Amino acid sequence: MYSQINLLGTWDHQSFLVKPTLEEWEAKPDTPVTAEKWAKGTLTISESEGDQVLGELVFPPDITLSVHGRILPATEMLPAVLEATGKVTSEAVSKGVPGAVYQITGWIIFDPIKEIARPTIRGSILAVTPDLGGEPSGTVGAFVLRPV
Repeated sequence: MYSQINLLGTWDHQSFLVKPTLEEWEAKPDTPVTAEKWAKGTLTISESEGDQVLGELVFPPDITLSVHGRILPATEMLPAVLEATGKVTSEAVSKGVPGAVYQITGWIIFDPIKEIARPTIRGSILAVTPDLGGEPSGTVGAFVLRPV
């Protein structure tokens, strides 16, 4: 059975790397930690049918990832999940952009007060191959997708 969630449209994407210092690591909960913005771009979902999604994630100035994935339905205990893969497009590679692959896993969160509003999606992103910004394979960050 597939989810009835439709993710068509444009989304602001931001991802972050959490990089606590030793002192921050050892500090008590509820204290600030060092983080940096990893990436900022625009995700456009062009197809969202059944449990499948297709789209493009564009980072300035001219880097495009082809995104394909699926929506796992919510359960009694958990919200629906977006599982997707983002790959640098062959067109970008032909322009000299290194190939890169990312695994995207996020929870689809609806605001209970706004029943009709589009959700936000929050989760983690994994660099399966070396990252376009120089981070090594295996780098994991947090991301947020907000509807535009």
